[in-house]
Amino acid sequence: MKTLVAQRAQVKVCDNHVEMATEASKEVIRITNGAISSRGKCAIALSGGTTPQLLYDKLGSKAFSGQVNWGAVHFFVSDERCVPLNDKDSNFGNAQREFLSKIGVPAENLHPVKNPDKAPAKAALAYEKEIKEFFQLTDGEFPKFDLILLGMGPDGHCASLFPNTKALEEKQRICVENLVEKLQVTRITFSIPTINHARNVMFMVQGPEKSKVLKEVLVGDTVLYPVQHIMPEAGNLQWLLDKKAASDFLKSGAGSR
Repeated sequence: MKTLVAQRAQVKVCDNHVEMATEASKEVIRITNGAISSRGKCAIALSGGTTPQLLYDKLGSKAFSGQVNWGAVHFFVSDERCVPLNDKDSNFGNAQREFLSKIGVPAENLHPVKNPDKAPAKAALAYEKEIKEFFQLTDGEFPKFDLILLGMGPDGHCASLFPNTKALEEKQRICVENLVEKLQVTRITFSIPTINHARNVMFMVQGPEKSKVLKEVLVGDTVLYPVQHIMPEAGNLQWLLDKKAASDFLKSGAGSR
């Protein structure tokens, strides 16, 4: 594994997806235990997509699951599809089935978006209210999640912040409904300011189809993709990549600066 630097971020290039999942698990445990030690609890926002499954498998294994007091960890989701929780496409539903149910997290520590399939706008407002109450926020404040996990799509989107969508312009809300015309769906997503107020943001990216965009994201001077807006104000930004996703970035030589 190589550790490099780009755009105020730490970049770790792993030999394969297994090493990436292992490294991600170590980081999650380090951040989680640090938060519990400092504040008595930890708040994590999970991501959707296929890549988190690698992380869930590792964290749920015997080698890792016993290293954290999961009873002190609260789980949210950075974006959600407008489907019922028991639907196979639900981000939080998948996390619950594949990971959370295996590590004994108390029910009161689980914070899914409620009824996103029935009224996305109302669901986004309700989720925002729940987050405000959990973090005891006053008007205008943003939550400080201990860790927000994210992936990146081939089009440079993260969470459900897709190119040319209205949510990219949101400055006040914690989370909003977002119409993604190219997919003909509405999703619920954290806003950019919410992500940028986190104490830690960690991306996991794999696959050669993301290599070109990823290089532009990590070393480009022009903002072309939604993910380039993610730059925590006072937190840490980390990218975990497999070699295939990192190939163009490594060829550029930028990481050795």
